[in-house]
Formats: sequence, C-alpha cells, structure tokens
Amino acid sequence: EAANPRIQFGERFSVSTRSEPWTSAGPRRAGISSFGIGGTNAHLVLEEAPAVEGHAESPAARLLVLSAHSPAALNALAERFIAAVRDPAVPLRDLCYTAAAGRAHRPHRLAVIGADRGRLIEGLEAFIAGRSAPRVFTGVAEPDVGAMPLPGGPIGLAALCAVGGAYVAGATGPWAALFAGERPRKVTLPTYPLVRTHLELPARPPAAPTTPRPHPLIDRITRTARGETIAEGRFDVATAPFLADHTVRGVVVVPGTTWIVLARHVGAVTLCTDDLVLGGAEFERPLRVPEGGVAFQLLFGRPAPDGRIDVEAFAEADDGFMLHARLHIARAAPFAEARVDLDALRARCPTLRDVGEMYAWFARRKLDYGPRLRGITEVRRGEDNALLVTVQRPAALADDPGDAFAAPALLDAVLQGMGGAADWADDDGTHLPAALDGVRLARPLPERFFAAIDVRALDGTALVGATIRLIDPAGRVFGGIDTVKLRRADLSALHGLPIDRLLFAPRWRRADLRPGTGSSLAAARRPAFTRRMPGRASRL
Repeated sequence: EAANPRIQFGERFSVSTRSEPWTSAGPRRAGISSFGIGGTNAHLVLEEAPAVEGHAESPAARLLVLSAHSPAALNALAERFIAAVRDPAVPLRDLCYTAAAGRAHRPHRLAVIGADRGRLIEGLEAFIAGRSAPRVFTGVAEPDVGAMPLPGGPIGLAALCAVGGAYVAGATGPWAALFAGERPRKVTLPTYPLVRTHLELPARPPAAPTTPRPHPLIDRITRTARGETIAEGRFDVATAPFLADHTVRGVVVVPGTTWIVLARHVGAVTLCTDDLVLGGAEFERPLRVPEGGVAFQLLFGRPAPDGRIDVEAFAEADDGFMLHARLHIARAAPFAEARVDLDALRARCPTLRDVGEMYAWFARRKLDYGPRLRGITEVRRGEDNALLVTVQRPAALADDPGDAFAAPALLDAVLQGMGGAADWADDDGTHLPAALDGVRLARPLPERFFAAIDVRALDGTALVGATIRLIDPAGRVFGGIDTVKLRRADLSALHGLPIDRLLFAPRWRRADLRPGTGSSLAAARRPAFTRRMPGRASRL
C-alpha cells in the first residue's frame, strides 16, 4: 500500500512490516490505541516492569518438597522436576521456594535435600529408581499433624533434614522462615501429572425418570421457541385399562372425550387457570389402539389476538402422524354455578328407560362398553326428547390414578345418555360424537351427578343441537356442553380401507355436446377492447 505523504516516515516513526528486535536505551514503552465507529477513542501507554535485582546462587543446601495424590503420580512429578532442577536459568532458591510455598500439599510426599543441583538430581533419581539415599525422605502424611517450627541455630543440613522428615509425616513446613532475607520469587514449575484411569460403568437398566409425568396419559409437555406447546403421550391398554372397555366393531377405539380432557388439562397448565372453555371440537376420524399402543401429540398453537388457542390432535400412523381431532381453547370468566330443581327435572322426564336395554342396543350397533365405561345408572325421558341421566363412577375405576381415567369415562357416559332419546328398535348404523362446542367444567366431575339433556333435533344420520347441563346432587350446575353432534361413523379406518376403494381407475364416458343458446363464439373470441375501441384496435 502507498504511504501517506503527510507522515514523516524514517525519522522517529516507522511502520513495521516484519518482526524486528526492540532495542531501547531505557525502559521500553508502547502506546495502544483503539478507535470506535461512534467516535469513542481509548489510549493506553505500557511500560516494561523494572528489572529484578539479580542474586548470586547461594552455596547453602536446599530443601525440595513434592507431593501427589498417589505413588505413581509422585514418581511422574519427580521425573518432571529433574529437568527443572537441571535448568540453570531458574535459581534453586526460587524453584524450591515455589515448590514449598506455591503448591498445594497432597498425601504422598517427597523431600530431597542437596547442597547443589547435582545432589538434588541424584536424590530424585534414587527415589524414582526405588533406592534409599541419604537426605531423601518419603512417606504418607498423617492428618492434623500441624505446623513444625524451624529448629534453632543456623539453617544447615541437619535443620533441613528435620524439616523434610516432619513434612513427609504430615507437618506444615516453616517456609517463610526458611527463606527469610533471600527475597525469593515464584517461578513456573512443571505441571502436575494427571494419572489416567480407565473406568467402565456397569451395565444396568435405565433408571425411572425422576420428573413426574404431567398426566398419566402424557409423557411430556414441551414449550417451543415460537410460543407453541406440544404434549406427547401414548395410548395403551396396558397402562390405561379403561381404553379396553371402549370398542367399536370389536376394535379398541379412544373415546373422543379423551381428547377433550387432555386438551383441557394441558390448557390449564399452559394458561395457568382452570376457567376455560373448549369449543369447535371436530372429531375427524376414530383412533384405533393397536396392540402395543399408539403415540399421540397435542399441538397447541400460539394464542390468537382474542386469546383463543387452536389445538390439533395427531396420532402415529404408518407414514407419520395423522390428524384425528381439532378444537380451540380459551380463558373464560368464572363459571356461575346456578341452582336447579332436581324434582322438577324428574317430573319433566317421568318415563324411566331400561339402562341394560340401552347398552344392549349400543352393542347391536357395534358399540360395546365394558364395565369401566358403563357410568349410566338411570335414564329418564320426557316430552320433546328431554332427558335426565344419572351418572355414577363405575366401581371398576377404583384403581384409577388420580381420576385421570375417570374423567374421560364419565364424560363419555354423558354422551352415551343421548341414546336415551332414540328408538331402540332401530339397529341401523354406528353413531359417534362428531362435534362438541362450549364445553365448560367449573370443577372435576364428582362421583355421582346428573346430565340434563335437551335434544332439539333428531334425524336418520345425526343428533343435532343437543344441549347438556351437568348438575351435582345438591342441584348446582357445575358445567355443560352447549352443542353436541353425533354422526354415522365411517369405520373403514379401523380395519383399513375396503378393497373396492383401493382399485379405482379412470374411465371416460361419452357425453354429446348440446347446442348453445347464447351469443356466437366468433363475437366472444374478440377481445373486449376491440369491441369498445374498434378504431384503435384496427391500428394495432
């Protein structure tokens, strides 16, 4: 690069392009500057430290002490110190002082006394070879020996041998007194030899997770960086026996109410409140539980501006995950528990229907409920398809961990109660929940409660517009469902698609063209601007 002509290079200022000796008649000084883009400048002037006054090597004997955690490490450390003692650039005074006052002292110890470097090296080599030698002490320190005072008189070989012997026994040496008046400096010493030990962990089964599961059906709840929430779990009859009591055409199927209960549980954790409303629940397809179980995921999106969170329920399939249900959840005002007159409701529904006959009707329609799912004890019917259903927690759910399985089972029994409005002579088709909206629960489902159901429309394919109120034995309304819809289920997914739906092929069918009745095609082919601006169009 070209030099700036305004700078007088070659005088007291120059630019170094290679490493050069730094000669100076006095102390070396250097300036360091840093310039920031925003105009911040920093300048620092450094000066070399003053030279240390040299001391001639003392002819006095020296005590070198070493220690390690093991005999092998002490041997390796002694080997490293031979090279350090042999180096004439390091004064023995500073080397011995740093080893004594600058290192931690470990149990396995060595003390070597020598009048010069050669004698110290001889002592180190004798220790490494396992030979006994004069003025070489080794041993394992005893705990709580304490400090050893420096013997009186001149510090000669006898005094150093006394200190060395006490040191290897565990005493703390009088290091400051040993070097009094010498002004020793700490220098760099050989590093401690770390002994490599090969360890092999014994094979053992993985320990059970210490973190409690958020729900017996949910293994983990994960919060993503985008503000979404993922709940993962597994449906398996081995760990959730109530599933085995819900079969459709002989196949174990997850009750749709299970998605509602799990979504509400995760929503309460995510939103930190139990005052929730679930709506827009649509059950896309039934979920079959194979032998060995099936993994599922509940995906909670980011809250919308109105606070609503969309939820999608997926389950493991052959080629990934398949959508089975969708709904949304949001915070709600605290539920107002109004009171109703249970006697008036019973009077409105005077006709008792046989619960056993109703479950037999379910079975004829390929809906089989086992003892854990048979939560209905009484069905009363009135005019205009008004129902009062008594729901009781089945005794078969006595081993339910924390009511985790009772909640979907009892909520499913509420939906079963809608069958009390049907004509049980009709065995045509299997109906399953298709949609739920406005699901509210002020508190967990009690052991016994009532479901007041108003079915406002009934046709051959679905029960539409059913409204449900949940009432405790004291007559307090503690929850409900604004709208329930049942539909005739497409159960091909339970056993795979039928063969006639797997063999589709394109087939063309002849269709004669009918004569048109509108304007001519010739006129229609002319662009619109040629009809509106014929002069300009002709020029184009």
